[in-house]
Amino acid sequence: MHLPTGRRVTLVGAIGAALLLAAAPALAQDDEPGYAAWTLEGGSRAYTGTMTLPGNFPAAEFTSDARSDSLLRTGMNTWLGENTPFGEVYGSSRNQPYPSLRPNTNTPPIPSTTTYTFAAPTPASGWGFALGDIDADTVTVSATGADGEPVPVGALGFQDTFNFCETTPRPNTCTGVTDFHQPTWDPATGTLAGDGADRTGGVGWFQPTVPLTTLTFTFTPLSGAPTYQTWFAKLALPDPEEPTDEPGTEAPTTPPTAAPTGEPGAEPSATEPGGSAKPAADGGRPTLPSTGAPLLATAAAGLAALGAGALLLAARRARTETN
Repeated sequence: MHLPTGRRVTLVGAIGAALLLAAAPALAQDDEPGYAAWTLEGGSRAYTGTMTLPGNFPAAEFTSDARSDSLLRTGMNTWLGENTPFGEVYGSSRNQPYPSLRPNTNTPPIPSTTTYTFAAPTPASGWGFALGDIDADTVTVSATGADGEPVPVGALGFQDTFNFCETTPRPNTCTGVTDFHQPTWDPATGTLAGDGADRTGGVGWFQPTVPLTTLTFTFTPLSGAPTYQTWFAKLALPDPEEPTDEPGTEAPTTPPTAAPTGEPGAEPSATEPGGSAKPAADGGRPTLPSTGAPLLATAAAGLAALGAGALLLAARRARTETN
C-alpha cells in the first residue's frame, strides 16, 4: 500500500508527538518559597496541629502540652519585618500566621513540650525557624536526624538573636518599646533564654544544617505568664534529583519577595483567618515533576524518538513499494 505524502507526514507527526508526550508528561513547576500554613486543635495540655511549608517541603504534625490560651495568631499585629535578620532571608512575615504557645503551668514553673514530626527528613539547608517573645522564659531546642538519633546542638544551625522592634517597618505591638532586649543562646544546652523580665520583640533564629525528622521546643517560664511565638519559612528548594552544572553550588541566598503588606490591626482570635499571600518564587531551570530530569534533555530525547518513528515509517513504505 502506498500512502499519499500528506498522510505519511501526518502519521509521522502523530507518532512523534505521542512519543514526545510520553517522554515529557508535564512542564515542571518551580518550587515555592514562603512561610508556613498552620492548623491547631485540641485544648489545654492536649494540643495537636499541622505545620505546612509551601512547595516540596515535607509537612509536619505537632503535639503540645501547653496550657490553655495557646492559639494561632494571624500575624497582623506581630511579625518579623523584611529588615530583620530573618526577614532579610525569607521576607516579611506580616499577615503570616504563627502559633503562640504557653508553658504547661506558670506556678510552679513546669515547661511545655511541643514536638514537630516531619513526614520525611527535611532538606539539610534552605529553610529556617524563629522563636520570638523570649524574655520571661527559656526555650530549649532539640531534634532527631534522618537516622532517628539526636542531632548535635551545632547542627540546629543557630544564627543569631535580634529584636523585631529595632527595625523599620515595625509591627504595632512595638508601640512605645524602647528597650530592645535580646535573648541569649547557650550552645552547651541548646537553650535560648530571656533574663526574666517581660518585654517585647526578642527573637532567636536557626537554619538547620542536617536533615531532621523531629524538632522539639521545651518552653519554661521564669516569671509571670509568658508565651512564645514560632515562625517557619523556606526558600525555593531545588529538586534533589536534578543534576547541577557545578558541584558544590550553594543554596540561593537572595531573599524571596516579601508578601504584600496590609494595614496592621488588632491581633484577631484563633478563629480568624490569616493572610495567604506568599513571597514570589525564585526562578529555576524547568524540570519534569515526575523525575526531576531537565526539560531540555527530555525534549531532546523526544525529538530523537520522533526521528526514529519517521525512519520506521519510511522503511515500511519501502517494503510496501517493492512488493
